[in-house]
Order: sequence, then structure tokens, then C-alpha cells
Amino acid sequence: MADYTKAAATASKLITANGRSLTLRHFTSTGPDYAPVLTAVDDAVIGVVLPYSLNSVDGTLIQQDDKKVLLSSAIAPTPDGKVVMASVVYSVVSIKELNPGGTVVFYQVQIRR
Repeated sequence: MADYTKAAATASKLITANGRSLTLRHFTSTGPDYAPVLTAVDDAVIGVVLPYSLNSVDGTLIQQDDKKVLLSSAIAPTPDGKVVMASVVYSVVSIKELNPGGTVVFYQVQIRR
């Protein structure tokens, strides 16, 4: 079986060199099930933000203002999470991970305002 840790390290270096500062926000739940208290937890990350090509925009799954964010494998985004970019909060629409051989190389996250 191939080892993809070098590929993950290379992806992380490229994302760091070409990316921008972002905040990944996820929520933790404390307290009893009948009255949970949600607490936001922010993690500073570097991500490459890209637009979707016009061919990809279908108005349903991918909308015109959606963005694609590439993140290293250091911190996993969550489906119910948020991405904060320049004080604008985006919702996570979908997460795809490049995960050959069980090693996450990077995450591709679709975000929407």
C-alpha cells in the first residue's frame, strides 16, 4: 500500500504558500440533551479560495456566489460548520476529501453566503 504522507505535506506547503487566512468555526454541544448549549470554536487556518467555473454553476447544487476552498489536512472541517473570510461568515455546503490509502491529503469545501 502506498504512503501518501509526502503528498499531504506537499499539499499543505502549497496551500500555505498560496492561501489566505481563514477561520474554521465548528460548534460543540454541552449540557443535557434536553437543553444543549452550543459553543462556537474557532480555528485559524490557511486556505486557497477559488471560484467555481461557470460550467459548474447549475443554480441548485452549486450557486453563482459559491466558493471552493482547499484546506490542508491539519484540521477537518465539519458539515455544520462555518468559514469566516474577511469578517464574512459562509456556511459549509459540502466537504470532499482527497483520501487515497486512508491518508487525507487535503479537503475541498464548498461554501455559501
